[in-house]
Amino acid sequence: MELENKLTKRFEEEISLLAAAVAESSTHISALKERLEKSESEIECLKAELAKGVQQRSTADIAADAVAFGVPYKEGENLKSIFNQVCLSVDFLAPQIRDIFRTRPSRAGLNGAIVIKFHSPLDRNRTLRAFGDYRRRMKSAVPLQTLGIQGNFHLLEGLGKENRLLQAAIKLRREGKLQSAFTLRGCVHVRSTNDKASQPTKILCEDDLEQFR
Repeated sequence: MELENKLTKRFEEEISLLAAAVAESSTHISALKERLEKSESEIECLKAELAKGVQQRSTADIAADAVAFGVPYKEGENLKSIFNQVCLSVDFLAPQIRDIFRTRPSRAGLNGAIVIKFHSPLDRNRTLRAFGDYRRRMKSAVPLQTLGIQGNFHLLEGLGKENRLLQAAIKLRREGKLQSAFTLRGCVHVRSTNDKASQPTKILCEDDLEQFR
């Protein structure tokens, strides 16, 4: 009986020690799990901030770009000189630009668009406004005949991948399903009525246009 009591007591002590060790391990595991969840949350926040920064930078770059159409390709062409001359033809002094280049056409026989990169969105917007004023005043695009070139000069905001959304919206406008399609701060907007006081609808993807088809 004495031996049995000693063994039972020893067994209970071992069980108590084991239970304490398990409890301590459980506390450590809980603490580690909490730290891991906190780290994952911080990582997600950093990812979101990084994505936001990239988006803002991309938006800022787009906001200083414009795209020109209607200028036939000519070997050895000086696009900067052509752009400056076109600006003068609408009584506008062209601002300094960072870069100007022609894109590769999507189909054979087409002239690639001309991408114009301004130093700031302000310069880009002033230029767009000058060409918009000319179109409203003359009821036509800017002719290139004065430069010895056949065609008309069209200038639009540089939207990158958003350009196809603008083209799709313009097509719906021509079909009479929209009253207006335009860009604002790098995004495509449309109106289905002539009410200029109404809020325009922002178009983020092609599915957003389905409601107007």
